[in-house]
Amino acid sequence: MSRATARGPGTAPADNGQGHLRMAELARLRALEQRHAALETRIAEEDNRPRPDPTQLTKLKLEKLRLKEEMERLRRGQTVH
Repeated sequence: MSRATARGPGTAPADNGQGHLRMAELARLRALEQRHAALETRIAEEDNRPRPDPTQLTKLKLEKLRLKEEMERLRRGQTVH
């Protein structure tokens, strides 16, 4: 019997190739997803300023990309360094 797992909207099932992430990995993934969403908001806010700072936007976008890559590694079950 399988047990349903509650996930946030738009999140794919977390899978390590064996069907499930450990609780610590799942908690880490959820924290990364929250940080990723917060960065999206910060990027939009900066971009909508009258004079957006291109350096700040680049930093925020790179951090968002780094988080996305880490989330993908967790979903694939790879070690995150």
